[in-house]
Amino acid sequence: MGVTGLLVVNIGLSIIILLWCLYLLRKIRWIFTDVSSVREQVNMLVDRDLVALHRGLVEHLQLSARLGGETLPPTRGWAASPDVLNVLVDRIEQTRPRRVLELGSGVSTLVIAQVLARVGQGHLYSLEHDAAHLRRTQDIIDRAGLADFVSLIHAPLTTRDDALWYGESRIPDGEFDLIFVDGPPMPMGSMIRFPAGPVLLPRLSSKGAMVVDDAARPDEQKAIEMWRAQFPDFVFTEVPAEKGCVVISRTNPPAVADAAE
Repeated sequence: MGVTGLLVVNIGLSIIILLWCLYLLRKIRWIFTDVSSVREQVNMLVDRDLVALHRGLVEHLQLSARLGGETLPPTRGWAASPDVLNVLVDRIEQTRPRRVLELGSGVSTLVIAQVLARVGQGHLYSLEHDAAHLRRTQDIIDRAGLADFVSLIHAPLTTRDDALWYGESRIPDGEFDLIFVDGPPMPMGSMIRFPAGPVLLPRLSSKGAMVVDDAARPDEQKAIEMWRAQFPDFVFTEVPAEKGCVVISRTNPPAVADAAE
């Protein structure tokens, strides 16, 4: 091969090497871009979780202080979060309900009973489908000395319109001044809390309100929209909360001062 041939080969190899180096540099830049993007997303998630953790801690401390420094069971997981429990405390302190209905017992049962005892009136009826969990809640209520303010009712889930819900025969008769929807648990079925609207909203007293927990979940959002259409005379108010909260009340309820009389 002549000199010219060697020169052409060397130039060709140099071009190939240069193109390969440029390709590698571009891949490295892509990698660093992806890493930076991932880092930013991780930082955003961490910041969001830290803010949520701080807000939850503040709400928990506030709730504990409002209950006289009482030590509360865990308020995470399936249990109602502290922000929703504070909504319930506000409602009870302002309206002093005489009859309260709760769907799903637990830490909320203890909190509601404590506030009813403090205001000196009212009774809580708590429906629970799980007999073992009901016994645990009853033990907590008994040890707290609050049995006079709570009736825990075993209400196994039955089929209603091709869906599971509490047996309606287990719901006490009459109107309720406050209803807290925190059951049945979601794994029991799709749209499992929907019946709470058609069954219980008509049974709200004139000053009554229904507080719906977990309102940010798709099933609860769908159920609430269906309730809006079915009950146009009710007011639906979204309340900022970790897992979502909606308060449903009758149009133009009486003033708080009148309700507390």
